[in-house]
Amino acid sequence: MTTLEINENVQLNSVTLGFDTGATISKFSTDGTFASNSDGLVPTEKACKTYIDTIAYTDIEHVIYVTPTGNDSNDGSIHVPCLTIAGALGKISDNDSTHRYVILVGPGIYSEDNSEGAIQLKEYVEIRSIDGPIATKITVQDNNNHLFIGINKASISNLSIAGPTGEGYASVVMNTAGEMEIENCFFEDCNIGAYCNHASAIIFIKRTKYLGTIDECIRCDNGICHVNNVFVGSTATISSVLYATGTSSVIKAFTIDAQSSGITNCLFVDNGAFLNVSGAMLCGNSSSTIGCKFGSNANSATTMHVIGTCMQTLLYYIDAGSLTTNEGQFIGESVSIIREKINALNTFNIKNIGYDSNVNIERFRIAGDLSIGIDGSGNSLQVGRGTSYTRNTSCISYDG
Repeated sequence: MTTLEINENVQLNSVTLGFDTGATISKFSTDGTFASNSDGLVPTEKACKTYIDTIAYTDIEHVIYVTPTGNDSNDGSIHVPCLTIAGALGKISDNDSTHRYVILVGPGIYSEDNSEGAIQLKEYVEIRSIDGPIATKITVQDNNNHLFIGINKASISNLSIAGPTGEGYASVVMNTAGEMEIENCFFEDCNIGAYCNHASAIIFIKRTKYLGTIDECIRCDNGICHVNNVFVGSTATISSVLYATGTSSVIKAFTIDAQSSGITNCLFVDNGAFLNVSGAMLCGNSSSTIGCKFGSNANSATTMHVIGTCMQTLLYYIDAGSLTTNEGQFIGESVSIIREKINALNTFNIKNIGYDSNVNIERFRIAGDLSIGIDGSGNSLQVGRGTSYTRNTSCISYDG
């Protein structure tokens, strides 16, 4: 046996290496499909990653590929991918519960054409990026149309979506009966991130992040939004993180981290909607941010239920403005309100719930000046079960 010992870096050109296995390796391969099935090729790290990322879908799902170098006239296979998500969706016609599809989107920036109307998602079709939302960004061509319209059993995951910015238009809207999922997505510089607007629609929104300038991160005018793990970027400018309005609107949210000084309303509820939030950190700039806001059309069914939440350094913790007719209900449990004295502002932490309103406060920890202020006739205020106050000039201010 001949032994070759190398102590320095060596570059080999046009040579082969023989090993005891009897295999002769002639080159490295970047083919992530391992299509050649050869003993003479060594896959690169990227090729191995591509294979691992896609193998879970191969043979058990119908897979269509999208890359920045693709073409929508292609068939969407891994070697001849499509260029856009809309193009990939156009290849699908036999989707059902036994023919599920996955559209795998490669890293890059994509411009989706929504100029003739929003892109309609399809049942039993998942749209997923391969390398995650940091590496894969979807942009719109028309800011005055929705980008994606959801449908029953559709899902979007691992994407970053920018736009549209036109008033009332959303990155993803669900306006038909059914259930869809949005998971691990970034929304940035759009008017509305996720929008539910059908009485029989349900959107499951998991692990989403909101960046840039957004009017409403999540809005529900009809239907139900189940929200889990929302993060607002520290420099984001947001009008409302959660926005619920309408008698058939329900938002149930868990784990909200909204600490940007650019937030106007952390939580907004109006016109008979129900908003339930548990496990939230709502912080802002004391000169601008409102924690919990009741809209001008709040009525007896309008309810905000906040559980296990910390609200810190806000202008108002609860605000219903200067309403003369408002029967909204605020229910708080295990809420910590922390506020240092602000000499320039003589404001209430809980302010102006309105007329004929019910405020139930349990297990609150309140620190600051004028922590609870209820102004208006016909109000009811219940404080009890483990509520504590520290450093208050006037802990409870009640007129009504």
